[in-house]
Amino acid sequence: MKKILLAVDGSESCNKATNTTVELAEQLNADVTILTVIEEHMSYDSYTQDDFENVKDKKKYHEEHGEIIVTECANTFNNPKIKIEKLTKKGSPAEVICQVAEENNFDLIVVADMGRNAVKKFLLGSTTEKVVRHATTSVLVVK
Repeated sequence: MKKILLAVDGSESCNKATNTTVELAEQLNADVTILTVIEEHMSYDSYTQDDFENVKDKKKYHEEHGEIIVTECANTFNNPKIKIEKLTKKGSPAEVICQVAEENNFDLIVVADMGRNAVKKFLLGSTTEKVVRHATTSVLVVK
């Protein structure tokens, strides 16, 4: 196993998935790509005007937030032997995660059990559930 795709959304659960990926990558000497997906049809209703104080365009806000998420995750990896790539994509998270994994021949996808909207879910976040169901790559769900 040489290539791991870590899918993150900045949630608390993703911190656990990131820590697990750090351990796996060190043990397996694997390269890691950290991916966050910005939903193109995202609702902006929950944000206040203050959230956009320094960023004029709402899409730009989410793109910059995506960059922050992958950079913070990348900073968790302290081993210089592990090659880290940061990737931000737009689209439906589950579809993009599966597509990136397949197109780039990843050996493993690591996801958290619940993401940002997990409060509404009982067992798995909807994105995680879709990735598990549709990915052609092995998936590790971290609880």
